Amino acid sequence: MKRKMKKKKLYISLYISLYISLYISLYISLYISLYISLYIYLYICLYIFIFICEEIKLKQKILDERKSLKEKSQLAKSEEEKIKINKKITEIEQNENLLSYIPRKEKIANLYLGNLSPEVTEEYLCQKFGKFGKVNSVKIMYPRKDEDKKKARISGFVCFENIEDAENAKDALDGVEMCGNIIRIGWSKAIPKFGYNTKNEISNYNMDKYNTYNNVNVNKKVIIIIPDDKKTKRIIDLLAKYVTEEGYSFEETIKEKEKDNPIFHFLFESSDLFYYYKWRVFSFAQGDSYKNWRTDPFHIFSNGYLYVPPAIEKKNKGLLIKRKRGRNKRRHIDEKKKNKLINILSTLNKKRVSICRAMIFCTRHSDYSLDIIKIISNFLTDVKYDLLKKINLIYLLSDILYNCSNEFFSSWSYRKHIEDELPRIFYFLRKHIKKVDSKIKGKLFIDSLINIFNMWNCWAIYNSVFVNGLLCLLCNMKINYIDVNKSEEENDEENIDGHKIQYYDDIKRYPLSLRRNAYMYFKKNDDEINKLCLQRGLYYNEHFTKQKKIKYLLLYDNFCTNNNKIFLNSYVFQGDNNKNVTSHGESRDIQNKC
Repeated sequence: MKRKMKKKKLYISLYISLYISLYISLYISLYISLYISLYIYLYICLYIFIFICEEIKLKQKILDERKSLKEKSQLAKSEEEKIKINKKITEIEQNENLLSYIPRKEKIANLYLGNLSPEVTEEYLCQKFGKFGKVNSVKIMYPRKDEDKKKARISGFVCFENIEDAENAKDALDGVEMCGNIIRIGWSKAIPKFGYNTKNEISNYNMDKYNTYNNVNVNKKVIIIIPDDKKTKRIIDLLAKYVTEEGYSFEETIKEKEKDNPIFHFLFESSDLFYYYKWRVFSFAQGDSYKNWRTDPFHIFSNGYLYVPPAIEKKNKGLLIKRKRGRNKRRHIDEKKKNKLINILSTLNKKRVSICRAMIFCTRHSDYSLDIIKIISNFLTDVKYDLLKKINLIYLLSDILYNCSNEFFSSWSYRKHIEDELPRIFYFLRKHIKKVDSKIKGKLFIDSLINIFNMWNCWAIYNSVFVNGLLCLLCNMKINYIDVNKSEEENDEENIDGHKIQYYDDIKRYPLSLRRNAYMYFKKNDDEINKLCLQRGLYYNEHFTKQKKIKYLLLYDNFCTNNNKIFLNSYVFQGDNNKNVTSHGESRDIQNKC
């Protein structure tokens, strides 16, 4: 705005001077000849033109000088030289002439914070907004009148160094709850920056007692060295984090209580550990983290030491790169871990401790999630394995699914691998249920499965289409095929008026209620049929014919149209007399238990 006003003043003064010169020349022409008045007018115009040209030359000279200084600062070999050049640039910008000719667009990087809670402090705002970039100032406008204090809402301002950082902070924190209030963030007018980066009281760190520097120390550097002892480093980092959050009083309390403790001697002496601790407090106040921080040199105090932060460890970067590369690589479980997993699964029982132990092993070794799920799947599809023990494995899979979003690396992959194996598991479970020698054991198994399905529905792990397919695999539903004799076929062929429809010989075996869907499935190719089976949780393998896949798809349709009521009324167990028995009363008892 100031530059625009300067430009306006320049043009106004130009117009006024021309107008005055014209008026004077006309006034003189009344008494003197016209040639003399014209000469005076041209002389005044020439003088004004020369004045403006000199002003433009001066401005261009300042611009050229500033440009050359910026180029020198980029090519500066040391930080001291770079700081000196930057100071000269700021002096040139401050000492520009009032008649500024070239206008500039002023970038506003100041944010207005509304609806702040009275519990919010400047230190708290500094930690929240400092994560997005360098903050020049933080100001909370506390209420002065009693009426404003009763509203329990205050406002504040945060000024960033860079407008891009301000935009990122605005987009991320607008509408976020802070101390019980949802804050509103908008753009505000630019406020003058401080001479150095004043975040808050913590960033200043209340270390005025250490501020014994003078202008002699401006160019002195303090290179921060990371402690070699991991325990000492961890203690300093933790103490710096607490001091950043709690304030200078917390440090004074630690000094009083731990003055005789050799671990905290760095607080009382100017050593490398002390400077590392001092930098850590300032770094945390700027929004840095334990593993990532700003590496640009900085001054904590004006005319103070120049602190040079350490470089970020290359080991951490290398590990991150290896992890990113390793995500796309398939890892196989070794024999030692495989044998340990088999031992855990063999001794698995219904107690929580046993299932929890197995679940922890699986989540900690989530890099081998595919191999682990295949081993569990082989246990579940083994007919020799006890049916009641299999329910413990189902509980284990359920716990893994519940914890697949935890912090362990690659634990998310369990969800997909389990989804791929569930149709196969439930297909073989139905075969095992048919061959079970005890109806009570089968009922207990079915009860437990229904409880697990209810939990999965509550967690919304898989969609209802997929879960209904798993239930359909357990259900003992059968299609009542129509037996057509050869004589009847010949009579039908004689009575046909026209041509046979496509797939007539395959469809005529099905009941009338299923023929429409059967015809739609027969029209599809093998890839489309396989895709439908995958979506609906129906098992198939390379030995399945198209007719067999369509059979399960029709059973699925019939299962869904009957609202899953058939499922609870169609448990079939094989007794000692090798006869299929269906007990409707027992199925009602199971339904009541569920």
